[in-house]
Amino acid sequence: MTRQLSLYLLLATLALAAPPVATVSSSGSLSLNGVTLAPNGVPSWPLVPGDTLATSAAPAVILFQDRTRLTVEKNSKLKLDRDGGRLLVRLLEGALAYHLAPSSQLRFASLPSPPAPQGKLSIKDNQLIAAPPGTAQLAGVPRTSPPAISSFR
Repeated sequence: MTRQLSLYLLLATLALAAPPVATVSSSGSLSLNGVTLAPNGVPSWPLVPGDTLATSAAPAVILFQDRTRLTVEKNSKLKLDRDGGRLLVRLLEGALAYHLAPSSQLRFASLPSPPAPQGKLSIKDNQLIAAPPGTAQLAGVPRTSPPAISSFR
């Protein structure tokens, strides 16, 4: 009886868990929700909304189901959230480069306008900076301001 109850609780927990929206891989260790993950023998880890990812000595690559790719630089931190039916990336520390798939529904928090289909985001002097490849930095937005969320379309 106790064994059956445990099995039902386990199945209910798995059914309520969010499905993965992306995978992350790195040649170095990562911190996922405060737990250190070593790359030994594991090519990638699943990511779900609510996850907080931090890199240390090596960058990490996040690949979303729609083929959108984020390269999170070393010593960086981000959080994945949901905003309605879309995914929201909050860069908390460091920098990342992105390449959006044409059909991407991914959003970045605290950007006043949609970024280019590819570019770089970084935190500098407590501001989020967006810069498409090959151009100077475009805009700084204080991180303390209310987040303006914009679509990539």
